[in-house]
Amino acid sequence: MQKWIATTDEQWQAAFKRDVMDVHLMELEKLKQQYVAALDAAVTKASSAGDLDGALALREEEKRFAGTNLLPEQDEATDGATVKQIRAAVRALIAKLEKDTAARTKALHAKYDQLLADAQAQLTRAQRLDDALLVKAKREQVAAAWGTPLAGGGVVFTPPAAQPTVSSSTPKPTPGTPAAATKPQVPFGAKPPGEVVIEALIDGNTTLHVKSDAIFWETQGASKPGLWDKHNEPTYVNGQSWVPRWRPKPRSGPETSFPTPVSLGTIDLECELLAVTDQRGQTGIQNRTPIEATIAAHEFIVRIPDKEKGAKWYKFALRPKKK
Repeated sequence: MQKWIATTDEQWQAAFKRDVMDVHLMELEKLKQQYVAALDAAVTKASSAGDLDGALALREEEKRFAGTNLLPEQDEATDGATVKQIRAAVRALIAKLEKDTAARTKALHAKYDQLLADAQAQLTRAQRLDDALLVKAKREQVAAAWGTPLAGGGVVFTPPAAQPTVSSSTPKPTPGTPAAATKPQVPFGAKPPGEVVIEALIDGNTTLHVKSDAIFWETQGASKPGLWDKHNEPTYVNGQSWVPRWRPKPRSGPETSFPTPVSLGTIDLECELLAVTDQRGQTGIQNRTPIEATIAAHEFIVRIPDKEKGAKWYKFALRPKKK
């Protein structure tokens, strides 16, 4: 039964990548080009009108965007009126794209879940209850991973492939959940090509799922990454803060975070543990249950058992395997 589940899931995960993630990222790239073209046209218009201040402000926005690929969630008071107008138009298109992506996800998930539901019912009728439970667990896992739209808010458009990046936004505070601790995500800091360094405060069995174009956390009953005790810490990716988005649930308990688009290009990776410490920035590897790294169902999976008491800062590097 496990082989059937794995084979079936592999096929549907491939469909999710092709029909949802790839489409989303392709459309996001089109919006990036549209934003750049709108800024360029606005610079030309302001220059032709003799508006030096306006042209300079637009040129500065072109430079900022070329260096960050970030469309901020909110404008600053000092941003020019034309810049705000262009951003508002693109944000509206991004909102529509996220709505369309959510609809595609929902439609694909309904088909996959119906297949699994039929299998679960058939196994139950045949009194193969343990196998039916395996299928039920897979349904719950897929629902957690697919059942939400991609992260919105501040958007980081995919930069050149040589620089891995992530896009995320600071989650809006929700009653009963922690407020955001950091600003919207910006591209990762300088690292060797293809290398990604993850730092997170971990308490209990936690897994990082790494796809070629997305990453997300999964917890199995312990505190969510960064939210142990009274902490409210982001995950750090190459030194830049990333606040995973969760459903409005308690700070602990089984859950999967929203998938966050990322440009890694491969899951043929290796993992090196760099540090396990009480505080972020410390060095050394404390004695904890070893982390595990495997490839399964089009994902590179980093499992952090962390069976010992209390939370620790884990720091590990992901890099393409040497050929």
